[in-house]
Amino acid sequence: MSKLTDQLAALGQSSGRFLGFGRSERARHNAAILLLGEVTHADAGSEIEKAAGLVDAFILAAGAGAPVPPAEALEACKGTIWGVAGHSAAADDLDALKGAGCDFLLVNDYDAPATVLRDDGMARGLTIRPGLSEESARAVEDLPFEFLVLEADVGSWPISLASLMRLQATVSMVSKHVLLKVRRLPAPDSLPLLRDMPISGLLVDLSSVGRAALADARKAVEELEPRRPRQPAEQTQALIPPLAAGTSVGADSGGDEDWDDNDDQARTQARLRREAIRADSRGLP
Repeated sequence: MSKLTDQLAALGQSSGRFLGFGRSERARHNAAILLLGEVTHADAGSEIEKAAGLVDAFILAAGAGAPVPPAEALEACKGTIWGVAGHSAAADDLDALKGAGCDFLLVNDYDAPATVLRDDGMARGLTIRPGLSEESARAVEDLPFEFLVLEADVGSWPISLASLMRLQATVSMVSKHVLLKVRRLPAPDSLPLLRDMPISGLLVDLSSVGRAALADARKAVEELEPRRPRQPAEQTQALIPPLAAGTSVGADSGGDEDWDDNDDQARTQARLRREAIRADSRGLP
């Protein structure tokens, strides 16, 4: 089981512990948003040391080179949660990554061989961009990706309404955990907006930020309140539109065209119910 997947599943959950005799520790919540750092193979040693204790996981970017990090980078990753981002990986590369302690693999290239999705205990992520088509979103939903990384230039912080709408349009198409790749860390007052999309994590190039900025971001993330879940009935009602008045799904309403319309509505409702169930399993609003 991937440790990153465990962290994503535990976002915002309470970590209080019962002590007996009606007493319990003060409830503490896991962070509502994860903080991940991206490093190159060459800079892994210095950048991981700089970010020690401030990020939840590291992504080693291979670029066009070999996906397996060199020995020096692997040594720097010891004791951390780490994965790799690359364009492709042969079976031997995947075996080597798994043996070295790699926790997850981020696929950047849609032309990568589909065997990169083999089941080997490492989580899989996929890079997506704004403008994701509905057809692609359906495929992403059904393929074995545990998380997605959204690459979007949001401009400056605080985020503009136009940028927020562009991000929301893409995030709303999928029910999987979405990490937002940013050039600059957002201001604390932008975090609630990202949390409520919902964005599950921020990915930043560690070479572009100093330790002080990372420490400020870590503090802001830790102080962020968990996302308030909707009631299941409220959530389902919001996702599933009612049938048109006088429509009876599955009944003959007088013609093949009417039947096709009813059948389309039934399929739409079934799809939205599946999405509601997926969202409930993540505790989304």
